[in-house]
Amino acid sequence: MPGVAFRPRVAIPGKWAGTFNKDGDKSLWNVSAPRESVVIELLDEHFARLVLTVDQPRSVVDAINVAVQPG
Repeated sequence: MPGVAFRPRVAIPGKWAGTFNKDGDKSLWNVSAPRESVVIELLDEHFARLVLTVDQPRSVVDAINVAVQPG
């Protein structure tokens, strides 16, 4: 696929860790359980997004959303 590249940094079955580039848009992946993962969109950073496996993903998303609310 033109403009798309995945550069894995870990060679472990069931683990996706590395950088994913699509048309110059970089993502950092560290995923071992896709259903327990979150995607964090970033502004003005080296990576446009982080894709991470976390404990209690709904709680993590809620905490991040509260932390970034203005005011």
